[in-house]
Amino acid sequence: MRRWVLGAVTLACATAGCSSTEAAAPKPDEKKVPAVLTAKAALGDLHSLDACSLIKPETFSKFGAVTYGRHHPWDRYSLENCEVDVGITAPVTISAGRMHPIADISQLMAGEPVRTLDGDLSVVQGETGADHCVQFVVFPDDLAMAVDAYVYEERTVTEDLCGMVAAAVDGVVDVLVAGTVRHRELADNSFGLLDACDVATSAGVAPVGMQAWPSGHRCVWTFDGDPSSIELTFDSLVATSTLGEGIVDTEMEGRRTLSLPHDGSCEVWTEHIPVEIEDTSDSGYVETATVTAYGSTENARETTLLCLPAIDLARKVWPGLPAT
Repeated sequence: MRRWVLGAVTLACATAGCSSTEAAAPKPDEKKVPAVLTAKAALGDLHSLDACSLIKPETFSKFGAVTYGRHHPWDRYSLENCEVDVGITAPVTISAGRMHPIADISQLMAGEPVRTLDGDLSVVQGETGADHCVQFVVFPDDLAMAVDAYVYEERTVTEDLCGMVAAAVDGVVDVLVAGTVRHRELADNSFGLLDACDVATSAGVAPVGMQAWPSGHRCVWTFDGDPSSIELTFDSLVATSTLGEGIVDTEMEGRRTLSLPHDGSCEVWTEHIPVEIEDTSDSGYVETATVTAYGSTENARETTLLCLPAIDLARKVWPGLPAT
């Protein structure tokens, strides 16, 4: 906290005189940005980060009204990310909070940044198309935060998507500098406190090809020369009360387990405790642990076979998860 010495300055001026060219005292609401603002210092523990605290609705005032995730409401309850819709009749969805290792965007880092910011932060341009724009806020400790704008509906896009992303980035940086990032209070048995790769290795899963994501909520295995991959993630979904088409409901390792092969992948998941945020205690969302196996084609038979490695990994991991 700054110490204000106005009284001392006034006294000195009265006795010795002060030049009108002397610098004015800093405003009380000014924030000095550290020379190096790391993700660790700015965001704290990524396990409990409330990504919705990074989005400032007022930064979109010239683009339209802001509402929370009409298309994918789970992103308000996600352990990783936050989405808002900007505009009413034909909204653009803004997403922020998902952290990436800098290796994921190494090709983007080769060019000049879109912007350089105080705190040794920079902004690099990600993939851009007619219906989407992505930028990354790059931190000096080799982490990057994705900030996206995209349109779900099939329509002619007239909005300045990258301009909306730039506004979102301004809001994110304001929050980081002001130190107003919020964190959720997670229960002692929350999946949000876990590191997916640690859970897997503790279960005896080989670390070959393993990559941990910065939040700890995602662990991915890739294989040289093979387009297939498998991952373990901790996040949230609406509690499954009615089985949708193709969902298989079984019991495995003492946990209710659901599986669904679709579009070249197979998901196997188990549900956990309710997700609660500050303004609601009954969102209908629950924490989930999900194993997803991805293949190289969308062939129906190959997709179904992907459930075998997914179920095998889930069978190893489930016993190490906290009890519900």
